[in-house]
Amino acid sequence: SQHRAGRNARRSLSLTHTLIISMIVTISLLVSAALAVYVYLTWNFNYWKQRNVPGPDPRPLLGNFPSLLLRHRTAMDEMGQMYSDYRAKFNFVGVFNIRQPRIFVTSPALYRDIITKHFQSFGDNEFAEMTDVETDPLMGRNPFLLTGEEWKAKRAEISPAFTASRMKA
Repeated sequence: SQHRAGRNARRSLSLTHTLIISMIVTISLLVSAALAVYVYLTWNFNYWKQRNVPGPDPRPLLGNFPSLLLRHRTAMDEMGQMYSDYRAKFNFVGVFNIRQPRIFVTSPALYRDIITKHFQSFGDNEFAEMTDVETDPLMGRNPFLLTGEEWKAKRAEISPAFTASRMKA
């Protein structure tokens, strides 16, 4: 009887050790997975700092435009706030669309140069996919958010407005 009790105690102790080890391994795996996801989502968040480009600090998973994913503000509101925050200090700022680095132009003169002289260097962007013309008609027609033929047509339409004489006025 005493021998059986000792054996049961050892089994119980062994089971307890096994459960503790299993819990430690499980917690370690969960922490490691969470850390790996965090590193994946933020590994390039120093992209603009390394290039001495000013801009707001991005948030993991959301970048600099959380409202585009969370939908509690329109894209126009989000970008309008960014423009207001930086236009007096910088011609452009570095931002992140989720994890992707992007340039946000705040200078009308730089904008003019891009759409009139350097437009071949700028391709389609992901913001176009995140903006809906139906829910946000103003931003949905923004030349920086258009792609392909729509972009070419809008560029041809607005380029004359950015001549040197009109920019001075």
